[in-house]
Amino acid sequence: MAFEGRIENFPEFASSRETLLSTARDRSWYHTLELDGSLTTPGEFDLRPYVPYYLPFDNLSRADCLDIGAGNGFWSFEMERKHARSVTAIDIADFSETDFSILCGRDELRPKGRGEPGAFGEQLRIAATLLRSRLIYRLRNVYDLHPERDGMYDLVHCGSMLMHLFGPLLALQRMASVCRDTFIITTQVDPSLEDRCAAAYLGHRIPYVHFVPSPSCLVNMIASCGYENVLQGPLFLLPFRDRAANPMLIPHMTCIAFKPASANAAGFCAPRRVEPQDQTVRITPQEVPDDVRCGAVFFARFRVENTSVAMWRADRGENELKLGCESGRLGRPRGGLAALSRHRNEVPLGHYLPPGTSTIVTLRLTAPERPGKLVLQPYVTQKNCRFRGEVSPATVRVRASPPTFRLPPLFSRLRQLVDRTEPAKLA
Repeated sequence: MAFEGRIENFPEFASSRETLLSTARDRSWYHTLELDGSLTTPGEFDLRPYVPYYLPFDNLSRADCLDIGAGNGFWSFEMERKHARSVTAIDIADFSETDFSILCGRDELRPKGRGEPGAFGEQLRIAATLLRSRLIYRLRNVYDLHPERDGMYDLVHCGSMLMHLFGPLLALQRMASVCRDTFIITTQVDPSLEDRCAAAYLGHRIPYVHFVPSPSCLVNMIASCGYENVLQGPLFLLPFRDRAANPMLIPHMTCIAFKPASANAAGFCAPRRVEPQDQTVRITPQEVPDDVRCGAVFFARFRVENTSVAMWRADRGENELKLGCESGRLGRPRGGLAALSRHRNEVPLGHYLPPGTSTIVTLRLTAPERPGKLVLQPYVTQKNCRFRGEVSPATVRVRASPPTFRLPPLFSRLRQLVDRTEPAKLA
């Protein structure tokens, strides 16, 4: 019995549609999939609203695509919807092949040997059969990818899998070995580590998540695998489908990397200046402290949304997109009007932002030396041209620093005399 190949090779191909739908209702699902007018699977994650983040391509008709860690097949089917020339989906054959941590001592998480043959990929095979997919399914571990056996692909895609691996850099190298042109990856990141370009190891307390890199660390890891150009995409928060059962929001980021600098098999647009009609933005505070001390360094996060109908595509040169912030104390000068003394701070926004999507950007700011209310007025700029749109300012209360204790003059003088006295004389 074959568990690989095309749907004609699957054991499910001989079953009736009613039998497949009945079986699908009895299985647990990771992806939310529209299999039929009567059945949408209740997956752990509903990725349909996040397609522009994970796969920001309009037409893949010139690309042979590889979906790594396909799971239930959501991204494989999405590539087909985007007219991919061919789609190959790979995943492990059994749960025992996962890198899920067994270091924490929880026996219920340890693989108990191999499961029933074909059980791990059953949901994908059911979905592919019901959708009459043209994909090719292969049982393969990412660490075992090799161009001589697995071939080369124009577009290699990996969605939300890297954080589940013990060897993320080795996995990235194996993916690069079968990538002819374009590589796109979305994974969990830790924005709080950005200043250190580091990765946090979480496997000792979160059994299914191991290494979580900062955004810049992820970019550098990908660049070390032989790509000529790595684009940093939007940072976004991925929710579980059932927010009541699991309210966690997981920071994710997408990167696109090219083997040749001018690769275009996936049809991704080149850097350009955003046209005036597309310079529309919505900026809202995401995480801003309520109060800070005078002179303290603090961080403010803003959500920046591309409200136009065009892709924003930038680079590190003159087309760079930036998030800036004008900040200053709010006072009451003569006449009773509020005044804003302006101080600018700008950071790169990223290399691209699809229409209708948003990204989260962190600004490092310094509070003024005098107490009062600090107003943060964010903006987006490219080539010194500010975008228009809805901007929500944020207000931070600046508090006076606590007074430092100083010894009275007499005690200070005695302390100086004691410090200058040799230990032998004190004895």
